Amino acid sequence: MRSIEARFNRFNKKPVSSYLAFSNAVKGQGFSRDSISRNFVKLVYRDDYLKKDKKQLIDHLENLSNSLRSTQ
Repeated sequence: MRSIEARFNRFNKKPVSSYLAFSNAVKGQGFSRDSISRNFVKLVYRDDYLKKDKKQLIDHLENLSNSLRSTQ
């Protein structure tokens, strides 16, 4: 499993928001909530989300990270 940061850097080269790059980086990779949360704070620009939405975004990212793995 590649690190979230390495995958993020690969996706962040395209002209998209840091949140979308982060979403692509965790998609189907089975990362833990703790790992997603720590890297979210480290990598996603604060201008790309509202502080009040952070918990919901991390919930969504956790589901996204585990969604494809559960169907395999």
